[in-house]
This record gives sequence, C-alpha cells and structure tokens, in this order.
Amino acid sequence: MQELERREYELGLRMREQRRHEEMRRDDLRRDDLRRDDLREDDRRALERREDLRRDAAREAERRREIEAEDRRALDRRR
Repeated sequence: MQELERREYELGLRMREQRRHEEMRRDDLRRDDLRRDDLREDDRRALERREDLRRDAAREAERRREIEAEDRRALDRRR
C-alpha cells in the first residue's frame, strides 16, 4: 500500500512540475507576442514619422522654390 501511495505522490509531483513548465512556456509565448506587437507598433510609428518628415521636406522645398521665384520676379522688376 505504501508503494502505491509513494507512486501516486511522485506522479502528482511530476504532473505539477509539468503544469508549471507548461505555464512558464505559455507565459514566455505571451511575452513574445507582446514584444512582437510592440515592435510592430514601433515600426508603424517610425513609418509614420518618415512620412511626416518626407512631407515636411517637400513643403520646405516648395517654400524655397516660391521664395526663389519671388526673388527672381523682384530682380526682374528692378531691371
């Protein structure tokens, strides 16, 4: 009888240990998913920032062209 109780006890220990490992693995997978989501969000923000910078540069270039055109017209009027 004691042998049976010992085996049941050991089986219970192994099952608890297995569940603990499974829970740790699930936690690791959850953390990996969260990290991937964070990286995707960072990538999205970086892409938006690049687009904002590109638009700002295009506006600045257009503004410079307008100023240069105004300067040329002013010089033409003086001549």
